[in-house]
Amino acid sequence: MRTPGRWEARRTCIVAPECPDEYTGEPTVVVDCSGAMNGQDTDADKRLMALAPELLEFASEAREFLRAVDEPRSVILPALLRRADELLARAEGRT
Repeated sequence: MRTPGRWEARRTCIVAPECPDEYTGEPTVVVDCSGAMNGQDTDADKRLMALAPELLEFASEAREFLRAVDEPRSVILPALLRRADELLARAEGRT
């Protein structure tokens, strides 16, 4: 299970604006990056982490599309499907 909804990078945190904290009403903090990240790529890393839910959703949609267009003789599509299944299983905690 993961924090639902879209995530955003804000200052030193990744937050879920659509999932308010039950006590404060503020967006739930998914990752507190203060102190943990101090390199030149920190902003890029935060942007990537914040996009994780949307990338996961896209991967799931792409997998379904690949299944719909797969041809029995195709070599590439089955390999892409296996990779998508593997990554989605890891992201969803099924492996």
